[in-house]
Parts: sequence; structure tokens; C-alpha cells
Amino acid sequence: MMLSCFAIPVPAIIVRHDRDERQFLELAEHFPATASIRSAGPGQGLRGMGTLIAPDWILTAAHVAVNTRPGDLAEISGTISKVDSVILHPDWHQVADLKNDIGLIHLEFPME
Repeated sequence: MMLSCFAIPVPAIIVRHDRDERQFLELAEHFPATASIRSAGPGQGLRGMGTLIAPDWILTAAHVAVNTRPGDLAEISGTISKVDSVILHPDWHQVADLKNDIGLIHLEFPME
């Protein structure tokens, strides 16, 4: 049996029953759901994934953010921006802290 793992961006959105569906579709066009976070160093590969929640902010897991450094790269739909800073949940300390496994990545240049 062969197991293959590939990160494939998908346009995922949550739709509320009390809002017009067009609002969500327009929002999804402006903010693609999946960001790939990569090391800036040559041959270092993928650090993890996240969700663009504003033009210059990516929401991700703390276990991804902890290994992300300023200068690393974030890519969304072929657009690349450098990581400016990383914020971890103050109560996250290790991978076992699932309840607090959340982080933010600020981008040097907004994704638009």
C-alpha cells in the first residue's frame, strides 16, 4: 500500500443560513482559503498550511507557526509574500497543547 500526501489548495468557505450566499462567494474570491508556508532557504520545503483571514494575516496552527521565521514565504494562488512576524497563542507550549494550537502569521506585503 502506498500513501501519498500532497497539499492541494481548495476554496472552502462557511455559509450562514441568515446571509445571502452571494456575500460569501464574493468574499471567497477576495481571500482564497489556503496558504502554503515555506522556508526561504533553498531546498527546505513546506512548513505548513494556513488560511488567509485578512490581506496580510494568515491563521494557522501553533505547531506550524513555531517553525516559521520572518523572511519565510507564504504563497496563495501563485502570489508570494514574505513573513513579517509570527504570533503564537500564549498558552501553547508543545504539540500536545491541542486546545491552544493556534498561531498568526503577519505578511510583509498584503495578498490581493
